[in-house]
Amino acid sequence: MRRMLENERYKGCQLLQKTYRPHISTTTRTPNTGQVNQYWVEGALPAIIDPDTFDAVQTEIAHRRDIGPAATPSKNTGCFTSLIQCATCGCCYQRKTRTYPSGTSYKYWRCWSACKGKGNPCGGHNLRETMLQTLMIDLLDLEVFDPQAVMDRIEVIEAFRDRLDIHLTDGSVHTAWLDAEGHARS
Repeated sequence: MRRMLENERYKGCQLLQKTYRPHISTTTRTPNTGQVNQYWVEGALPAIIDPDTFDAVQTEIAHRRDIGPAATPSKNTGCFTSLIQCATCGCCYQRKTRTYPSGTSYKYWRCWSACKGKGNPCGGHNLRETMLQTLMIDLLDLEVFDPQAVMDRIEVIEAFRDRLDIHLTDGSVHTAWLDAEGHARS
């Protein structure tokens, strides 16, 4: 799907020589990263979508790339995306949803290495989103949770087994201690 969304042919243009053959005798093609000239051809094909829509999609793809490696093109992105990093393995935490048989659910954040289906190698806790929101309200002295304030004022949250080190953009570091289940201690 990503290849389709990024393919310039859908708006009627074509980039020539994306790949090339390093030697005439080789049958494999190599991505062209500046070794040979590339040519942009407008109107090379009939457009399937209008150029404005295509450009808007490219802008959104670039925005999601800027958010970071843990961002997904679904509803599971948020202000904590790429902000919480595992201090053990360095991976970002991802937003997950747990749903009970009764139909109720809650959001939590989990280290990417633990999301791969091979156990939890770094031993990081699942961090409930409501707990993170309460921490941010207290730390940033907010009336109610404000995602924009978190994005503006928090640089990174390092997740250890026993604590969260919250680095603010002003250079200060605040520590929130966790209990054995990963809940913030009072």
